[in-house]
Amino acid sequence: MFVLLAFIFTVLLPWLAIFFNNRGFAKYENNQIQSAIQDYELALILKPDYVPALYNQGLAYEKLQDFNNASANYEYAILKNKNFAPAYNNLARLYITQRKDYLTAVKLLNQALQIPVKNNLDVEDLSAYKNVEYVIFKNLGWAYFELKRYSEAKKALNQAINLDNQRGSAYCLLAQVLEASNQKNKSKAEWEKCLQFADPNHPDDKEWLKLAKQRLKY
Repeated sequence: MFVLLAFIFTVLLPWLAIFFNNRGFAKYENNQIQSAIQDYELALILKPDYVPALYNQGLAYEKLQDFNNASANYEYAILKNKNFAPAYNNLARLYITQRKDYLTAVKLLNQALQIPVKNNLDVEDLSAYKNVEYVIFKNLGWAYFELKRYSEAKKALNQAINLDNQRGSAYCLLAQVLEASNQKNKSKAEWEKCLQFADPNHPDDKEWLKLAKQRLKY
C-alpha cells in the first residue's frame, strides 16, 4: 500500500499535472482560452506549486484581458521559483501597460537580469533564454523611456538589438527614444527597421507600426 501511494504522489500526479498543462497550452494556441484555463486549474490542483501552469495561466488571463488574475499568477510563479525570468518579465510588462508603474517594472526587470544562468545550457535552452533576455531588455528600455531616462533606455534597447537584430520591437522603441531626446536625425533608420521587422500580429508592435508609417509618411 505504501509503495502504491508513493508511486501515485511521486510519479502519477506530477505526470498528470504536466499532461493537463501541456493540453492547456495546446488549447491556448488554438484560442480555446477558457478551456485552457480549466486544464491549468486541474494541473495546479494536482501540483499547486507547478510554475509552468501558473505562468501559462497568466498568459491565458492576459488573453482575456483579466490583468488582475494574470498578475496574480505571475506573482505566485515568482514566489514559487525566484529564478523563473519569464514571470518577472510578463509581470513587469503589465506594470508598464496597465498600471503605469514604471519604477516597479524597472525593479522587476533588473531582478530578472540578475538571475544566474547555467553555463551548460544546451543549444535549444540557450536560444530560449536569449529570447527571454531580448524581451527583458526591450521592456527595460520601454520602462526607462516612459520615465524619460533616455540614456538608460537607449542602452537597454541596444542590448536587446545586439541579442537579436531581426526583431522589430526594440527598433520601434529606440526610434521613439531618439526623437524624445532630440536626435530625430538618427531616428529615421530605426523607424525603417521597425517597419521592416515588427510583428503586425503582436499588439504592441501593431501600434508601433502605425507610428512608424506616420513618421516615414507611408
